[in-house]
Amino acid sequence: MPAVLDSSAALAFLWGEPGADAVLAAFADDAPVRCTVANWAEVAAKVFAKGGDWDAAEAALLGRGLEITPLQASDAVAAARIWLAHPQLSLGDRLCLAAAARWGGAVLTADRAWIAVSPEVRLIRGPAEPEDSGGPAPAEPPI
Repeated sequence: MPAVLDSSAALAFLWGEPGADAVLAAFADDAPVRCTVANWAEVAAKVFAKGGDWDAAEAALLGRGLEITPLQASDAVAAARIWLAHPQLSLGDRLCLAAAARWGGAVLTADRAWIAVSPEVRLIRGPAEPEDSGGPAPAEPPI
């Protein structure tokens, strides 16, 4: 079963945040690790916004074997259906969940709200750890 990274999981891995070990374990498994192009854009935006080195970030993830995968029209329709029940989720979130369902994969995320959406969601952080990677920039620029 492939693992599918939400942008929060990819960023936790890049920045050594809580949950990075869960992402590293997915890379160590024999199954593919994927990220949709929509989530890849979110990762790039966060790295750029924090003044990070995109080339290093891209190399760190692709060097581990991350597959950046296109979306299909069926993913867009599935994402729209997810929106009906979970309008609080972003389009990127819904596309990630839709693609993961198509691939039969488990989604790795730091976003606890996703647990209510799919039994295939795997939280990378425990309940006492911070939820997202959108907080203040670290003292050193991130990767």
